[in-house]
Amino acid sequence: MKRNGAIFKKLKLSQDGITAYEMHGILVQACGTQNKTSKQLDKILKDRFEEYRGDIKHGTKSQILLPDTG
Repeated sequence: MKRNGAIFKKLKLSQDGITAYEMHGILVQACGTQNKTSKQLDKILKDRFEEYRGDIKHGTKSQILLPDTG
């Protein structure tokens, strides 16, 4: 879960002594209310996944959940 660590670093959150599972939980909890951290995380995620937005809008649920691998 190196990505969580990188996100924690960008958000200036302490990662000392916590597991990847705990990091994930903290990030999920941070998104539960609108605050500075949730807004920053939203921007990070939008920047990272914006290129897929059109695919998701025009795809069916099954295409999104089970992409064609072959």
